[in-house]
Amino acid sequence: MLPDIKKELLETASEKVKLIQKAHWNGFATTEEKYNQSIAIWAEVKNTIEKEMKDLFLPSNHVYAYIDSGAR
Repeated sequence: MLPDIKKELLETASEKVKLIQKAHWNGFATTEEKYNQSIAIWAEVKNTIEKEMKDLFLPSNHVYAYIDSGAR
C-alpha cells in the first residue's frame, strides 16, 4: 500500500540532492549548506508521502493513527 507518486518523489528528490552535491563539489555550497538542503528535501518527501498514506487508511485503522501521530 504505497502511494503511486512515491517513486516519482524519490527520483525527483535524488536529482535535487545530486545537484546540491555538484554545487558543493564545485565550491558553490559549504558542507553545512549541502547537509541542510539535503535534509530539507528528504523531509519534504517524507511529509508528502505521509499525507498520501493517510488517504489510504480509514481514521479508525491503527496505521492511520501511527501516521497521524508522527510515530516512527
